Amino acid sequence: MLDAGQRRADQKREAALKLSEKIVVTLLDVRRFLSRQSLAFQGDTNSEGNFIAAVNMMRRRDLVLDQWLNNSSLRPYHSTYLHHDSQNEFIQ
Repeated sequence: MLDAGQRRADQKREAALKLSEKIVVTLLDVRRFLSRQSLAFQGDTNSEGNFIAAVNMMRRRDLVLDQWLNNSSLRPYHSTYLHHDSQNEFIQ
C-alpha cells in the first residue's frame, strides 16, 4: 500500500506526463500542418521560421501551451522541443 506522499508524487508525475503528451501532440500537429503545406520549418536562423511562428501563433490561443513554454526553466531538463534538433526529429 502506498503512503499519501508516494501517492501524491505518483499523481503529480502522471499529470506531468499527460501535460507533456498534450504539448507534444500540439507540436506534432504544427509539424503535420507545415508538411502538408510543403512549408519550410526553419528560417535563416534558429530564432525565426515557420515552425516557431506557428507555435507562437498557437500559444496565443492555447494557455496550456503558453504556460508550458513559459515555465520550461522549472522542468528538470528545460525542454521546449523548439530547438532545431527537436524539429528535425519531428520531421523524421
